[in-house]
Amino acid sequence: MPPLHIQRAIAFVLGSLDDKIELNRRMNETLEAMARALFKSWFVDFDPVRAKMEGRAPAGMDAETAALFPDSFEDSKIGPIPKGWRPATVGDLVVELRGEIRTGPFGTTLQASEYTEAGSLGVPVIAVRDIRDGYLELDNKTPRVPLETAERLSTFKVTGGDIIFGRKGAVERFAIIAKHEANWLMGSDCIRLRLTPQVAEWLRCAFLQIRHREWMAQNATGTTMPSLNQDIIARIPIIWPTTLLAEAFTKIVEVLDVRVQANRQESMTLTRLRDALLPRLLSGELRVKDAERLAEAAL
Repeated sequence: MPPLHIQRAIAFVLGSLDDKIELNRRMNETLEAMARALFKSWFVDFDPVRAKMEGRAPAGMDAETAALFPDSFEDSKIGPIPKGWRPATVGDLVVELRGEIRTGPFGTTLQASEYTEAGSLGVPVIAVRDIRDGYLELDNKTPRVPLETAERLSTFKVTGGDIIFGRKGAVERFAIIAKHEANWLMGSDCIRLRLTPQVAEWLRCAFLQIRHREWMAQNATGTTMPSLNQDIIARIPIIWPTTLLAEAFTKIVEVLDVRVQANRQESMTLTRLRDALLPRLLSGELRVKDAERLAEAAL
């Protein structure tokens, strides 16, 4: 081990990277909470509709957006909902928006021998373990395939705005595909929902609601391990406003998501740098001053 004063200097350098990673995490929590709060106000509590019923202008929006909201409620099979909105399913949206629901490639299509070595270059193959609450989180254990294999399996590529579900395990989790993740492959244990990018953020926030998570857990199949299939995805219930309103919401929240994605990318880069610096500093291969310059350049 290096002398104590060197250890302290190493801790300071790596601590500055950890501080920035933590700051990004807290910032993303705030941004994501803002998106969820806006969705709840508009599409769960119906605040703009109630405001217009009382003759008030909906708070925090321009006149063009406010005009997209009705000023009354009407009865439906699930109770009163804003006039012109309707109870629907994801399958209904797939038909109306000309989308699709597709299961990942089976083992006969993508063989284990086609994967590259762990940590090597290649096209990532999304697995259930990579799916978090609304986003993907890959690491060195994420399988990858050569570019030619990915091209052969182009039917299973993902694009920005796609939503990926895991077929088994934590069925309430899902991930929306960011623009920089386009052209990755979904693995055999995934199901892809593709509609249009213009409504992607609306769906993401809808799927983060507690009632959605409860529905997924209750309707999954399997006794030992919860499982999903294309039919279950198609039956997911939603209260659909209008396409124009869903698009307006997505346009607003996309601004927040761009920042979230940038913070995640930066944190991943800083994490890799920190993990690479530590053994080199401890072994004496890299001087603290050189590590400081590398950290300053990254921050």
